[in-house]
Amino acid sequence: MNKNLLVLGSPHSSTWSMRAFLCAHPIIDDFEILWKEFDEKLKLKDATLCPTSQVPVLYLSNLNKPIVETFAIAEVFSKIGGLSWPKNRIDEWYAKSLCLEFQNQTSKLRELIPMDLRDNKIISTTPKELDEWHKNLSDLLDANHSEFLFGEISVVDAWFAPLLSRFVRVNYQMSPSVIAYYNRIKDTNGWRDWTSNVTHLDVRYASQ
Repeated sequence: MNKNLLVLGSPHSSTWSMRAFLCAHPIIDDFEILWKEFDEKLKLKDATLCPTSQVPVLYLSNLNKPIVETFAIAEVFSKIGGLSWPKNRIDEWYAKSLCLEFQNQTSKLRELIPMDLRDNKIISTTPKELDEWHKNLSDLLDANHSEFLFGEISVVDAWFAPLLSRFVRVNYQMSPSVIAYYNRIKDTNGWRDWTSNVTHLDVRYASQ
């Protein structure tokens, strides 16, 4: 492939695509975006250019193979001008650990509370994992006294952006620090660009 291409799923529901897009956003103009639609079972209607039948997929003009898996894609973007990992080496290691822990241990949470940025309906379920991850975010924000999880915005913030929308979907009573963090994420150019094609955004948590 002789161009840079990022293959993504529906902006209202594809959380892994959202993470890749946010990581790419500082250099998003260097990439062509190909949007893929899901069917009612959340399967791709057309899996062309998606070797694993999943999104996101990254193609680079100087690499003759696709890059799959969001964590690998985020790693690539961190090396070529996209969002980086935290600058402090210890923070970087811990941030990567959090991202992989969330990816590997929250399948039930993601199943019970799917992201849908068009849907304002409250889901009446609160799995215990939601409490655990809210505490993780709240503790990090309170300990670091920073606008984002590890100071400047980084890959880990892109990773947890979709989780914030899940708090909203269940009307979760977020802590003041997490509410402020959610509003800062919503105010980033990446979030605004991602949601620009979504017909309905939940604004239940106004800026405080």
